[in-house]
Amino acid sequence: MEATHNSVKRAGRAALAALVACALAVPAAVLAAPGEAHAAPKISAKAKTLAAGKSFALKVKGARGKIKWSSTNRKVATVTSKGKVTARKMGTAKIRAKVGKRTYTCKVRVNPRISVSRKTVAAGKSFTLKLAGASGKVKWSSSNKRVAAVSSKGKVRAKKAGTATVTAKIGGKRVASCKVTVRKAAAAHEHSWKKVVVKEAWEEPVYETVVVCFCGEEFPDGASAALHAMAQEDGRHNRHSETRQTGNVSHPAEYAYKCACGAVK
Repeated sequence: MEATHNSVKRAGRAALAALVACALAVPAAVLAAPGEAHAAPKISAKAKTLAAGKSFALKVKGARGKIKWSSTNRKVATVTSKGKVTARKMGTAKIRAKVGKRTYTCKVRVNPRISVSRKTVAAGKSFTLKLAGASGKVKWSSSNKRVAAVSSKGKVRAKKAGTATVTAKIGGKRVASCKVTVRKAAAAHEHSWKKVVVKEAWEEPVYETVVVCFCGEEFPDGASAALHAMAQEDGRHNRHSETRQTGNVSHPAEYAYKCACGAVK
């Protein structure tokens, strides 16, 4: 009887040990909650560099509840209630997303926006680069001055065929650049002039106006005709004006010299 009792006790201990082992084998996620496991919230970018005027969208993945967005420097970068960030001017700002009691941050660096990042120009030509949203003195430089030279004010002069990168630095840091491709200048064109008629010769009629009395006598003006009428006793010497062509003025033809390229002299 005692042996049987001991056997029951041993079997009970074995069953308990097996139950504990099964419990330890269950995944922690299942023990933590009856529903599905929830990943910790995470901001879509922790750092971002962009040019002034450009925008990008920030998100907090896995966030539950309302997100409150803010910027530590609105002059540099602003953010909307939906996480859209817009670069304003050169500098740095922190964009913060507050979810409950936790805050997630993205550091935004804003560089000036260059007027053109790529340019193809013929040798001998020039153009000027400008920076928008810059803050501080700009120092311009060229990676190949024999191809393209740049002045202290950003004026680029193409010198010979090739490529060069024009860089803008502020405070020793590169903030923008433009890749310049210089092509050969067009060969000098020798004009082939041809004489052509611009306007044909023409005759311009010449007119004069005279005052004529009904009696047939002509007068150079109305005053002379009036005196004539007053001197007559029958009162029938009324006058009227007539315009007559007295001749022509000849105008010669007009010529010009034109080239097939469209040039005129």
